[in-house]
Amino acid sequence: MRGKPEPMSLGQEAVVTDQNDDMIYRFKVNSIRLNDSCPNNPLDQYGSLDPVNGHLIRLTIEEQVGDLFQSQDELVAEMADLGQGVNHFNWRFVTEAGTTTNEISTPITYNCLGPGEELPGDLGPNEQAIGEVILDLPGQTGTLIYQDPLTRQSFEWQVK
Repeated sequence: MRGKPEPMSLGQEAVVTDQNDDMIYRFKVNSIRLNDSCPNNPLDQYGSLDPVNGHLIRLTIEEQVGDLFQSQDELVAEMADLGQGVNHFNWRFVTEAGTTTNEISTPITYNCLGPGEELPGDLGPNEQAIGEVILDLPGQTGTLIYQDPLTRQSFEWQVK
C-alpha cells in the first residue's frame, strides 16, 4: 500500500512490492520489547552512550528478498546488486501525543548488539535473514512506522 501506512500486528507479514505488484522483499516484526542496556557496546570504554531520545527498543525481524534479477520493474532489476530489505534508517516513531520523531537510529543503536545479532542492512536476491534492530524512541508507547525508500510503501505497529 502506498500512502497511508498499513496497520500491522506482530508476526504479520509486510510485503514490499514493485510497480507490477511483484515482491521485492517481505518481512515480519516478531517482537518489540524494551532494551534496558547495551552490554555489547564497544564504546563503553570511553564512557557510556545514552539514548538520545530516551528509550531503547529491540525488534526481532525475519525477512526474505525476492528474485530481483527477474523483476519486470526496470529500476528494481537494475538495483538488484545493491541489496534490498529492512534498513534501520527507514523507521520513524509517532508518540501518543502525535509528535513524529524521524531520527530514531542514534549512535547508541549502532553499537548495541553483539556479533551475529544484528539484522543485515541489505540482502541480495533470494536471501533471507533473522536478526535484531535497536531503535531509540522518545516514549514507550506510540506508533512505529517503517517506510521503504524506493516504493514509499509503509507499515505501522503499535508500541505498548
